[in-house]
Amino acid sequence: MVLDVVREMALAALARHGVDAEVSEIVGVPEKSRRRATFKAAKKAGAVLLGFRARASHDIVDMHECRVLAAPIVAVLPRLRAMLAALLRDGEETELHLTETETGLDLALSWKRTLKPSLLAELARWAADAKLARIHAQLDGGGAGLGHFARFDRRLDHVIVGEN
Repeated sequence: MVLDVVREMALAALARHGVDAEVSEIVGVPEKSRRRATFKAAKKAGAVLLGFRARASHDIVDMHECRVLAAPIVAVLPRLRAMLAALLRDGEETELHLTETETGLDLALSWKRTLKPSLLAELARWAADAKLARIHAQLDGGGAGLGHFARFDRRLDHVIVGEN
């Protein structure tokens, strides 16, 4: 019923702009079924914002719950927030790709930071604390050309470091 209303709203919006299009039935997403999410994060005035970009904006809408995301993803958000509070510099942003897998949560970070042994150790520590199956950090050295990556796999208890 609600999905029919959404479909009608979409058709009306298209018609207002002179678009005559066929719109299929809207397919609902079951609660707690989304196994992947891409979050934006930033540290501003000492506070961490973790969520999604606002529509047509660079602003991050700070998210604390989501009815669509799988429960393990929502459950790890407070630990990721703590990790980002410790690792991000004020004014710095990063992107997080989180995936629920059969072996646990995989986290991929993409951020403009130079790879240093201390950062690598901190990432591995936080990955273990959050009980992440794997963490992959794509670091581009502050935009200075060749990027580096670091991967930590909890099952194998090892770290891989390399250049792209």
